[in-house]
Amino acid sequence: KGLEFPVVFLTGLEDGTFPHLRSMGSMDELAEERRLAYVGITRARERLYLTRAAMRSAWGTSNALPESRFMSDIPDEVIDWQRRESATDALRQSAWGGSFTSTWASPVVRWKSETTSAPPQKKYREAAKEPARSSAKPHPASSYAPPPAAPAYESQFSIGDRVSHDSYGLGKVVALEGAGHNAVARVDFGTTGTKRLVLRFAPLTKL
Repeated sequence: KGLEFPVVFLTGLEDGTFPHLRSMGSMDELAEERRLAYVGITRARERLYLTRAAMRSAWGTSNALPESRFMSDIPDEVIDWQRRESATDALRQSAWGGSFTSTWASPVVRWKSETTSAPPQKKYREAAKEPARSSAKPHPASSYAPPPAAPAYESQFSIGDRVSHDSYGLGKVVALEGAGHNAVARVDFGTTGTKRLVLRFAPLTKL
């Protein structure tokens, strides 16, 4: 199977959405989600649109989730970046006089190289030099209130800490990644292997 459709859209490409948060602590479940991503990607015959949310609301809280790890599996030379930032970031940039910098992006993957007139990396660099465009009326800078800082979940743990997990049992923290809502701990649980746990959701207790 494959190449059934000329154009395919894949959405929600953030760690925590796709792959789903519940799959990120299990290598087997993560592998299954990666297989699903592969199935979706290979349905596209000419173009594949990949999108992600700069902010996503869940359980009454807005969260900034990192880019899906599945994005790194796609070769850079077939990606044509069409949009660097969300509408919210564009408004902030206008309100702050162009001082705001964003790394959010939405790519179009074109399997046929002849459909692009310039290398994707060059297009991305040129787009970064252009001022943000937005049809919305900019808000005054004084009306914008930055969101509250995320709790420092990662400060509760250090590499080498002994911890207990409700499902996996006793383990040892071997690495810490990210900060705030995106903080992740890699924990070695011995016989059950090393798990990658999002700290704000993981039932993890320091011993």
